Amino acid sequence: MKKKIQSAEDKAKRNQKILLWVTLFAIVFVTIGNSVINSNNAKGYVSLACQKSAECMAAVNAEKEANAAAISANSSANFYEAKVAELSTEIASTRRKIADTKVQITELNTQIKATQRKLDSEQSALAELLVNMHFESDVEPIAVLAGAESISDLAERASRTEVAQQQIAAMASSIKDAKLKLEEDRAQVEALLAEQQAEEKELEDRKVEQQHLVEKFQNDAAAYEAQVLAAREAQRVAEKAYRDAHPEMFATTYYDGIDTYRSYIADWGGYSCPRDWDRYTTYVNGRKIGGLMCECVSYVGWKAYERYGIYLAYGNAYDWKWRAEANGFIADRTPSVGSIGWFYYGSGYGHVFWVESVNADGSIDVTDYNYNVDGRFTARKINAANVGSFYYIHVHN
Repeated sequence: MKKKIQSAEDKAKRNQKILLWVTLFAIVFVTIGNSVINSNNAKGYVSLACQKSAECMAAVNAEKEANAAAISANSSANFYEAKVAELSTEIASTRRKIADTKVQITELNTQIKATQRKLDSEQSALAELLVNMHFESDVEPIAVLAGAESISDLAERASRTEVAQQQIAAMASSIKDAKLKLEEDRAQVEALLAEQQAEEKELEDRKVEQQHLVEKFQNDAAAYEAQVLAAREAQRVAEKAYRDAHPEMFATTYYDGIDTYRSYIADWGGYSCPRDWDRYTTYVNGRKIGGLMCECVSYVGWKAYERYGIYLAYGNAYDWKWRAEANGFIADRTPSVGSIGWFYYGSGYGHVFWVESVNADGSIDVTDYNYNVDGRFTARKINAANVGSFYYIHVHN
């Protein structure tokens, strides 16, 4: 019986281990998936204005630290949630074993009572036989002899009485041994029940502790996530303050006519568009942006760096949409300020442009280079009726 119970316990433990590994794998998978999603959404890019503001960069670092702490707290909360689930499974299994053990004790008690009744009956029979034999032994030998038909008959009667006495005594002893064995079994099962009940209490206590840890880390994660939001707001305020304080650095091309790309490449190497526009690649901080100088791709690459501090170099305009999507950016038919317009018809190279504003009447103001295949800057308006003809790559945070 004990071996059978132990086998069931081993099986339950194996099932619990499998459940735990599956749960932990799911948590890791979800955590990694969330990290990928978060990195695709946020990108981790810092705008040029923010890079130049000490307050903004401090807020960026604060966001990174708070975000890392939030991820860690969420991961810990998920881990302890898995432990709580594991303990719940163990508790349920232990309770099933306790119920089975109580059934065994009830059955043993029933068997012990039945055996005791049987023992009492056999002992009564033996007692009655002994009494009868006693009274028979008090009869005068001459009378016993007189009552017997012969000497052999007398011997036979005495022998039968002795055999009956021995059989009853042996049966009573056997029943008594069986009762003792049942009581020993019951004592073992009762001890097992006590162990199981102690195990259940220990599991319940551990579950309460783990649940407290779940709540703690969930609260910590919520606090860190609030810090993330506060840090992002601080970045927005600091970035706006820096832009407002340095309008010459962040002029909006469409409204004031300042082409910051042309100014940048002139400062960079003394170049100007459209001179040599088909021979040189545009670089910022030693990294390629866009593509060939004075091309549409170099212009939007510069605008993306100027506004968001990111480096985009996806080759010909034809390839920008699918390569941007492969890098986690969203491309759809809805323009937004600071998005990159894209289309592939016309020349075999396609074309990209920068969305400066989205107007109330549905039209958009855009700027670009080489729209007329002349390597020059253009600023134009796209009517509302034509806005949906293009895709818009959203590269902002």
